Amino acid sequence: MRLGAVILALALCVGAVPRSAFAEGPGISSAADEQVAGTATLTIVYGLGMDGSPTIVVNKTYGFADGATVDDLFAAAKAAGDIKDYTFSGGYLSSVTTSGGATAANEADYSLYWASYKNEAYASGTDAQGSEKLVDAVSYQFAWASSPTATAPADWQPLVDDATESSQVAGGSVSTGDAATLTIVGGIDYDGEPIVVANKTYRFADGATVDDLFAAAKAAGDIEDYEFEDTGYGPSLVAVTAKGGSEVHNASNGSLYWAAYKDCRYAGGVEGQKNEALVNEVTYQFAWSSYPTAVAPSDWAAIVAAAGEGSGVATGSGSGDEAYFPIDLDSASYGRLFGSIAASFAGTADPWEALDLAAIGNGSAVDREGLIAEARAALASLDRTNIQKAILALTALGIDASTIADADGTSLVDALGSTPMATESINGKLFALLAYRAAARGASADATLSSAASTASGVEETLLEEVLASQKPDGGFAYSGSSADADVTAMAIAALAPYRGDARIESALESALAALRGLQREDGGFPMTVAGGYEDRSNVNSTAMAVIALAAVGIDPASSWVVESGATPMSALLSFADSSQAGFLYGGSANEMATEQGFRAMAAYQGLKNTGAAYNVYLQAVDGVAGLPGAADGEGSVADGGSGGLAQTGDPTSAASAAALSLCALAGAALALRKRSRPARPSGVR
Repeated sequence: MRLGAVILALALCVGAVPRSAFAEGPGISSAADEQVAGTATLTIVYGLGMDGSPTIVVNKTYGFADGATVDDLFAAAKAAGDIKDYTFSGGYLSSVTTSGGATAANEADYSLYWASYKNEAYASGTDAQGSEKLVDAVSYQFAWASSPTATAPADWQPLVDDATESSQVAGGSVSTGDAATLTIVGGIDYDGEPIVVANKTYRFADGATVDDLFAAAKAAGDIEDYEFEDTGYGPSLVAVTAKGGSEVHNASNGSLYWAAYKDCRYAGGVEGQKNEALVNEVTYQFAWSSYPTAVAPSDWAAIVAAAGEGSGVATGSGSGDEAYFPIDLDSASYGRLFGSIAASFAGTADPWEALDLAAIGNGSAVDREGLIAEARAALASLDRTNIQKAILALTALGIDASTIADADGTSLVDALGSTPMATESINGKLFALLAYRAAARGASADATLSSAASTASGVEETLLEEVLASQKPDGGFAYSGSSADADVTAMAIAALAPYRGDARIESALESALAALRGLQREDGGFPMTVAGGYEDRSNVNSTAMAVIALAAVGIDPASSWVVESGATPMSALLSFADSSQAGFLYGGSANEMATEQGFRAMAAYQGLKNTGAAYNVYLQAVDGVAGLPGAADGEGSVADGGSGGLAQTGDPTSAASAAALSLCALAGAALALRKRSRPARPSGVR
């Protein structure tokens, strides 16, 4: 039985089931329309201005109805015009668009993010999350923040006084006897202490400059590297690489940058710039900074006390259990969903979207030059997974990632092994394994020995050992904590699957699959990890990762792992599609990240079904076999010469029949699963 028959059976199954409806999203009404249960204050501060005063985006008190959530409070501010838009991801505030149209969104590496406070105290756990129910007279504060806190020390002098003397001479080998001090601080840590990168006094030769001072620090091993660049204000410091190899580079939009100080005061004009001549006993300081200063106000209470009265009432129909109703899947909606998302990716330079298009045989729709440019930009990025994503996407398009290099000739594959941040986290390690395996597969015959497989050989084994050592007692994997996290456990399964045959890997996979199965919810999907445990219900992102993992080890997510209700991981995933079959919902509204991850999972499922064997979308996207057989080009098709006409291996008939039956369970479950909790945070790799 081919997929068309499965869809036909599915259509017959769901034909008699009434259509479910979607809620329109967070609602706002007047006090006359909704019973007011209390009031809550919302204060949003977009950092501190140059004079240290808070930049207030909104500071209002709103009435709210019974059952209203923090998300509803934001919806009330939006409806009143106090903000233009906002987004919660995984329950936490991830972006705010001011009434003037400026958007501040969390960075992928959380170098900049929205921090939450409740009653003027830093919020932890479930406090101030989008789904938290509002309580009368409670105030919620949100501040544009940075990690580490990107601001200079309040007092440079104690640091300068502690500087030690170096034997290195700046600007030559003959010292004039004069000396200058260089202090570099990479922000402020959680304890409020400066993160000292370098703090030394150097003798200097006649004519030495600030650039020579940095060169002396590099020669002495106090820093690994540095860079000055003309930013429009002269040749200013734009990058520092610490002794451990971590590079901190100015953000292209100026939101994060290296600020210069001289003799413990803010430097202006040419002070602290590359070519300034050194003067005896003058000190130079450089601090990792942000604009606006991304730190919370020191006194929330004074701001909250000045809050005005907001118009409108926050109702109880936001991001809680009333988020939306699942759809009833039929053959037409499945095809529209697949085709609409695929069409929306046309012309993309985003790595994940490019990989998805390659997987379904539509790689020609990718902006290849843009993707290559994105890949080169990844070489200068501090993001934990940018290099991995670039390698996987390029390989999926048939481009040898070892041939993409920066101006110094460092290729993506070489950079992956020499960038500590890329492999310091568990998700970084997992996607590094996939990237190395993909790069080795995609390397050209004349690839240099420093690239692809040769680089990967020793590093892969080290990474495998580190990943296996991080497996939790319950058999799962997690970004932090001692218990399995559905997202990371699923990522680990997909990353370890290519190494099957090794007894260690088989054992780890068996335990990881058992841990993941143990996290499956009654709707067939998988939950996010929250403080103290897990969400009661599943979310689209975690479920998508699970579907990808199951396909990678040859488990059909539409006919296996069936729960008591008859739902499966695949039916749970599809229940998060929007009513117009144009994408996937996140927090009750359309979301690009949820749409891409959901589609990546659909492609993984199609790859499994079309080939009749285990299908790892990260490594097999280059084969272009994961489209909808028989679909028109550009609608999720398999390209000419692809798998559209491939005979399936094994005995797919019973599996296909079971798939139809399990997908039918979605329609039956739709009546029982009337309400969804908010989706989880986006998975670890974005």
